[in-house]
Amino acid sequence: MAHSLSLKVTSRDSKGKIAAQIVRQLDKRITKSIDELKAMSKEEIIQYFEKIECDQDELVELLSSIDLRSRAKSRRAILEFAAIQISSLGVFERLADRHS
Repeated sequence: MAHSLSLKVTSRDSKGKIAAQIVRQLDKRITKSIDELKAMSKEEIIQYFEKIECDQDELVELLSSIDLRSRAKSRRAILEFAAIQISSLGVFERLADRHS
């Protein structure tokens, strides 16, 4: 099952660790791609994250997938940080596309 979900597991991983990875993968709530999120405004991203009730770990994982890190402790602070960063990336990409 882990392989069908494209999870990286090794023969050294315990059954419990593999099960936890599977549950984490199946419980993901963020379904939009980074590109879809970057096309949204900060407010739209916050509304989306609040609507799907994603957890802090998923937001941190999303940020690390685009090499952004946050030292914030609260879920709300990370949610806002993620929204600002993704929205800014989208603005810069749209500006770059207009000038090329």
